[in-house]
Amino acid sequence: MNYRVMESVKMSRMIVVLALFFSVPAMAEDEELPKVAVLDIEGTGEGITEILPILTEVLTSQVANIGKYEVVSGRDIEAMMGFEKQKDMVGCMDSACLAEIGGALGVDRLVSSNIGKVGATFVVNIKLINIREAKTEGRHYEMVKGEVDQVITTIQKAVN
Repeated sequence: MNYRVMESVKMSRMIVVLALFFSVPAMAEDEELPKVAVLDIEGTGEGITEILPILTEVLTSQVANIGKYEVVSGRDIEAMMGFEKQKDMVGCMDSACLAEIGGALGVDRLVSSNIGKVGATFVVNIKLINIREAKTEGRHYEMVKGEVDQVITTIQKAVN
């Protein structure tokens, strides 16, 4: 075989190998992250309802910051389908029912949480529900004494 032809074949192979090498990371970056819906935090207790929207934003931001999920916030969901009204109308509060609604939204998981306040103690409960399997994958429960600052720290710690 002619030297130039052999060099041309080698060069072509090298170009193909390099193209494949550099396209693999690009393909990995294009992979879609699983979707998670972060529902608005529900709560009870003196002065808690006023801070729930802020705590929900903290929770949503923390879930987004870990980079494992494409996050759909409770506000996004409400805008899409009046989720809270629908949920309340059908009395949906358990994991299986939330999983059905989450499936209709096209998410893989839901983050559901509530915070209660009794005296100076906050009770924080956050759970991650797998929609496909209709089961709770993770749960964080903690009693926090003191100011709301410690609740924010607890939310951050729970997500991480």
